[in-house]
Amino acid sequence: MAVTQPMDTVITLRCLDNQSRCSQTDESLDKKYFCNGVRDCQDDSDEANGNCIASKCPNDRFRCAYGGCLAKAKACDH
Repeated sequence: MAVTQPMDTVITLRCLDNQSRCSQTDESLDKKYFCNGVRDCQDDSDEANGNCIASKCPNDRFRCAYGGCLAKAKACDH
């Protein structure tokens, strides 16, 4: 009689089309939270230079020196 082995289970977590995954966690965040100047991922990867420089800022935002996009209304607000 053959002994059956349990199947290996692979769980693939996918983000929705309007989301991106944080680099080192299973978090999926809305893309609008990436490169917005606020650290939303637990691993801070949503504000990492590599992620931000690769993205294009929307027309109503400007690119900060660290690579993130910030609302034009927030420029020189301090």
